[in-house]
Amino acid sequence: MKKLKITTLLLLPLSFYGFRNFIPETIKNQLTAISFIYNVQVINPRDGQAVLLNDTTNFYYDTRYTIYELPYCRYYSKDSLDQNFKVTNYHQWIEKGTSFFIYNNVNPIGLMYDSLTVVKPRKMPVDSFLKAQMFKDNPFFAANNETLSSTSTENGVLVKKYSTINQYENTVADSCYYYFDKNLSDVKYSFSTYLDSLEHSKVFKMKFIFLKKTYKNKEFPARVLVFQIKRNDSVKKEVIDFYKKFMASKENY
Repeated sequence: MKKLKITTLLLLPLSFYGFRNFIPETIKNQLTAISFIYNVQVINPRDGQAVLLNDTTNFYYDTRYTIYELPYCRYYSKDSLDQNFKVTNYHQWIEKGTSFFIYNNVNPIGLMYDSLTVVKPRKMPVDSFLKAQMFKDNPFFAANNETLSSTSTENGVLVKKYSTINQYENTVADSCYYYFDKNLSDVKYSFSTYLDSLEHSKVFKMKFIFLKKTYKNKEFPARVLVFQIKRNDSVKKEVIDFYKKFMASKENY
């Protein structure tokens, strides 16, 4: 009996070690990873030229929570004045890191962590965050001002081209392309639930083409706006670390 007890005790640390290493793998396997990407040309008000803006937001979700990964790059400067009020010891530096926004899928309030080291997060309405970061409720498809002009297939992907009926202002695209993929139907994000329901599929990419035009005696350059979602195969370690820390905290709700 004594020998059996000793053997059992020796196995306990190994079992605990295995359990600790199993946790990250479990989290990684249960999280769905999606990237939201946009490449858009906007008009610079100073010179009227088109300027390219692009960004990627990665988000992850399971049956209970959704996590947004928000990389940041902050610029700082510091100086001091001598007795003659001249600048001395001027320093500037860059701080890079990642913020995280997490919310329970049935809760209207989420939590913003400015970094992994934050203990007390800021509360923020989920709806406000999604409108600012993910273009929530943006009218990407205007059913009353778009008419279907062609349907095609590109590499197994359904593409529907719409033309606008009334181009009464510069904010309306001349042509709109919507790309559908049934393999992404389970993704918990939608550019247009209306278009998704029409094709029983998922709009995963949109392209809006603006032709060069004159509006109210002002010239506007041609430009293109592209929005896309895609599935990722991996979950970053810092996301797993954040999720582990959150699940172990009292903020877990």
